[in-house]
Amino acid sequence: MHMSMAVTDYPTAFAEGWGEHFQTMAVDATANPYLRGLARADGSDLMASWHSRVDGWLRTAGVRRNLLAHRKTPPAASMFCVDPYDVYLDHETSASFVVDELKGGQEMLACEGFVATLFYRLATSERLGATYREPSFYVRFRLSEEPPEITAPEETFGPVENAYLKLIAAMRELARRPLSGNNAEGARVFGLSLVL
Repeated sequence: MHMSMAVTDYPTAFAEGWGEHFQTMAVDATANPYLRGLARADGSDLMASWHSRVDGWLRTAGVRRNLLAHRKTPPAASMFCVDPYDVYLDHETSASFVVDELKGGQEMLACEGFVATLFYRLATSERLGATYREPSFYVRFRLSEEPPEITAPEETFGPVENAYLKLIAAMRELARRPLSGNNAEGARVFGLSLVL
């Protein structure tokens, strides 16, 4: 199932979460009042109660508020002993979060909305954006051959660009390695590539 609030599988959550975090980044950067309004919660608007609008709201405001890291309330359908599939649908499509109870680590990493939150936090991290790597790291990201060297990357790349360049380099480095069960090694490589 593909929705920001659903717990699915790791590959779907990663791919969709990476894409969804750009929605929040776009709403943050736009001056368009309509797009900015989509991210606001407004209980007086009946349209905001439609499932697709709830999912859209979670992809922006829910990401910013870390809602998707939390567990959901038990589905109402489970109280009536109905079809297990109906219970599953009720739970996965619910946007009723218990804000004092976190999901488990595996649930978080299998939730595209949580993965979107993670990427959003990394892309907007002041520390990650303001900490520049050695100039040689940025040479491969030049748009032209001039200047031949980058001596002050902060003059060429802004903080958000800097964070994204490090994120993309880290993911590229991980993609070059064979899959293994050693999660600690993957985390080490990812962290070293970001160089916080």
